Amino acid sequence: SYSLAILTYNTPLLLAPVLIMFVWLQTQQTLRERMIKSVVIGVLAGIMLAMIWPLMQQKQGITIFTDPTVGAKQREAFVAADSWWGKIRYQRYVNLTVISAEHWLGSLGPNFLVFNGGANPWQSIPGRGHVMLTIYLAVIIGVGYLVTTHKKLVKIGRWSWLVLLMLSLLPAIVTVDAPHATRSLLFFWLLGL
Repeated sequence: SYSLAILTYNTPLLLAPVLIMFVWLQTQQTLRERMIKSVVIGVLAGIMLAMIWPLMQQKQGITIFTDPTVGAKQREAFVAADSWWGKIRYQRYVNLTVISAEHWLGSLGPNFLVFNGGANPWQSIPGRGHVMLTIYLAVIIGVGYLVTTHKKLVKIGRWSWLVLLMLSLLPAIVTVDAPHATRSLLFFWLLGL
């Protein structure tokens, strides 16, 4: 079913390495069983990637890495910077890291999740978020509990769930129009879980 999901949208393909890591961390299997599952997921993801490669080529301009506007703004800011800090801040890879961090924080923020939703009107009701305020507060309390009970986390293996929750936003944060509801669907599902 995961392989079929890759054929429907790019998000499952981008999350394949994250899910392979999750299989390694979460399961209580032998090394051989983990390797077999990881290889199967990797091979299926590779086959699906080969099948949808032409479609992915059409979407090159939607990521912050390939969008000409993002690149032009970065180059202009780099040239205009008059301090060593500005030259470092607007160096291409530092700038992309800052943009990704801003998108990630925006995807976690109450403005996107609770109050206003995303900028695309097809993906949210105007003036409404994607989760209720009570759920958002419960998630904050739950994550706080998970982090403060770190000794139990190591024994139970729940750190991998928290890492998966945070990494599930990767497809959303690398796009120009982040935060993005459709590319955050796994995040929403895990948030509810």
